[in-house]
Amino acid sequence: MQDDVEIDLKCGIRTYNTIARGDGFIIVKDILHEECRQSIVDTFLHEVRSNKRLNEDRYFHFYSSEPFLREISTIIGEKVYPVNSLDLHRCWLRYYFEGMNAQYYENHHHDSKRYDSSIRQYRLVIPIYDTSDTKFTIDNYGEFPFTQNMGVFIEAGNCYHKVHFNRGERLLLFMDFITKDCDSAYGHYSCRGPIGYYNWIKDGVWRNISSMYYQLHNA
Repeated sequence: MQDDVEIDLKCGIRTYNTIARGDGFIIVKDILHEECRQSIVDTFLHEVRSNKRLNEDRYFHFYSSEPFLREISTIIGEKVYPVNSLDLHRCWLRYYFEGMNAQYYENHHHDSKRYDSSIRQYRLVIPIYDTSDTKFTIDNYGEFPFTQNMGVFIEAGNCYHKVHFNRGERLLLFMDFITKDCDSAYGHYSCRGPIGYYNWIKDGVWRNISSMYYQLHNA
């Protein structure tokens, strides 16, 4: 579901808490300022518990703000931009709960790259609220506890990984970024290339089907 109202929460991140960095990934502890993290929890946790949608698209103002992007760029080590506005995977919340049916993304996989080979695409995943026993596994790095307010950056097509949990509750914030300014109608076509455009279509179809399937099996 997409919300047409931009949500203006004041958010900043800690740029000095990186605990691991490798080919295609970065791990940061306590990434969000606590006031920001708690504001998202207070605003959305009750709602997602009630409607149990897998994905909730949100127009967080900070996602495209210059100060926030500078902080993200500092951690990654190169300048990044928001992905194109026509991407379904842009800035969203995802909710998991103990006993849920249709758990996705628990097998090893690469994130799908929706842009051409000259552009790097990164996904930042943050457990905003987490009481779970989640384990994150990255190939050639190993398994580690994925705990509340830990940020993991994953480069699309360059980080073979999986996430698994059995107990508890998780509210995750996802944000995708790219290394070129492509947020225009022209950029939607010129930045993708044939493979990226194919993956953009495939991701959109999978996103809608998986969300519908999740809602049907967790009503």
